[in-house]
Amino acid sequence: MSERIAIPGGGSWVRPALESDDEYGLGWKLRYSPDAISRADQIALAEIVDAYGYLLLKTTRDQRDRICRGIRVRMQSGTEPPPEAEQEREHGSPVD
Repeated sequence: MSERIAIPGGGSWVRPALESDDEYGLGWKLRYSPDAISRADQIALAEIVDAYGYLLLKTTRDQRDRICRGIRVRMQSGTEPPPEAEQEREHGSPVD
């Protein structure tokens, strides 16, 4: 589930988890079926938590708007992140 979304203008961002993802989504699993959380799910959740803190505390309004617009466009279009986004994830930063 842990994917990166390439943001126009450079960088990538962790893909938000939605209730409708996969069978029930990570939020649902975390609330109602914590035993079903896999190690990959834990890593995805940690990335989302880190990205949220970074977005709120380390970005300007213009940066937040650019990031949110980029994520929204990619998710609404249903396009998959490019292969290079997987490599960027290894760097550990919410946004590269």
